[in-house]
Amino acid sequence: MVYDESGYELEKAWCNLDVKKLIADAREADKIKSGPLAYYSAFEELAEYSLKKDGKTCADLDREE
Repeated sequence: MVYDESGYELEKAWCNLDVKKLIADAREADKIKSGPLAYYSAFEELAEYSLKKDGKTCADLDREE
């Protein structure tokens, strides 16, 4: 249901360089860089699921605009 309603928005947010930096900084400060305990791991999982379901990459989204 989340994919149906917000898939594109999740993809665009995940691919945004400012958002990626914020997530990387939070993970660096917390010292947990990946896995289920990392900051924003659920967001990462949903965004990657959405991109895979659509058969797209962040580069594909950049070319759409």
